[in-house]
Amino acid sequence: MADFFFESLAIQRIELVARLVANGRCSSNDRELALSWISEMTTTLAADVDRQLQKRPQDGGVNLGGGGSALQ
Repeated sequence: MADFFFESLAIQRIELVARLVANGRCSSNDRELALSWISEMTTTLAADVDRQLQKRPQDGGVNLGGGGSALQ
């Protein structure tokens, strides 16, 4: 549950930065910096989500060759 909380916070931060850049009057340098931050945050978030999914293949993650259940 804690992982979901922190991932939700990260998504909210990404959304905030994107909205501020899209709706605000930013210089091209500020816009470029914000897009770099968004890229870094989403890359980190995606890696965290992938790691969590690989830990729990029974919950819909990647099955790395062992266990899990399947309908037959």
